[in-house]
Amino acid sequence: MKHLPPADLYDRVINRINYEHRRGILKRSLLLYFSGFLLSLGTFSQLIVKSYEAIVRAGLPEIFSLVFTNFNLVMSNISDFTMLILESLPSLFLALSFSILMILIFSFGKLFGSLMELKTLNKLKAN
Repeated sequence: MKHLPPADLYDRVINRINYEHRRGILKRSLLLYFSGFLLSLGTFSQLIVKSYEAIVRAGLPEIFSLVFTNFNLVMSNISDFTMLILESLPSLFLALSFSILMILIFSFGKLFGSLMELKTLNKLKAN
């Protein structure tokens, strides 16, 4: 008598191939998002330091201290005071910091989503 393979053998093999394929894709995406997160985190921290140095170099702390020392003078010339602040801002560093912050948040979200998907995939395999 011939020994026949189980009836669901084909389905189990195909499911295992699909699982391994999806797992490989998830591992590559995790590596990509994690490296993007680390790179953007390092870049963001450097840009924050450079932005702080540019703000101090522009004299913004002294301008803001004027609000606490002579509030009435600032309020009487609020339009000039606002323009002075806007002209003193290091806009390039702030725009770059904001852009890198958005990339940092995006990569963290994708990294977290990929981790949750991998966790779900591992739970499905266990069942």
